Amino acid sequence: MSPEAAAGLARAALLLPLDGPVGGPPAGVVAIGVSRRLHFDDRYRRFIEQVARQVAANLQRAEASRASERQRQYLDELFLQAPAGIAVLDGPEHVIELANPAYHTFIGGRDIVGKRLGDALPEMRDQPFPALLDEVYRTGIAHVGNEAPTRL
Repeated sequence: MSPEAAAGLARAALLLPLDGPVGGPPAGVVAIGVSRRLHFDDRYRRFIEQVARQVAANLQRAEASRASERQRQYLDELFLQAPAGIAVLDGPEHVIELANPAYHTFIGGRDIVGKRLGDALPEMRDQPFPALLDEVYRTGIAHVGNEAPTRL
């Protein structure tokens, strides 16, 4: 579309601040063209303000998503570099979602991610550790084991 044709679509522009964080400055400004074909009344203005609110809300969600992704990457780096063995188990079946390099070393480098604990480390089935996991999962109460032996 030529600039001349585009100029014929709007007779003015309404500039509205985009809501930022609560109590903070605006996230930006949205410029919305006012149609030459429609009467610019309160109803039209409220519609444009609603559009601006929707744009601001979507921008806030996108920023929150980017911040969450940065946090996840930071935690992943810490997780991978931790000197202690760490495994993340999911659900009542204790499916191993993540295991850091130290944990892989601890268990002899076995391929365990995506497997239930009992399938990944079958020698643990008759030991106390799975029952402790069940208890923590069921109750939501942490358990601290000091020098609790487990045979692998």
